[in-house]
Amino acid sequence: MNLSILVKVIRELKHTLDMTYIRVSHNVTEVFSIVDYAYIMQLSTLLQRVQQNN
Repeated sequence: MNLSILVKVIRELKHTLDMTYIRVSHNVTEVFSIVDYAYIMQLSTLLQRVQQNN
């Protein structure tokens, strides 16, 4: 399954089922295409919380 299809399926599931999705990734672009909130961490320390404005 290619990544764009997976991202679309995850978005639809989140919306349809009103579910929470936790994603750990180094791919910031991919993460921001899916999430409502992102938490930026470094060495187990929370650096920043980012909220999407969709």
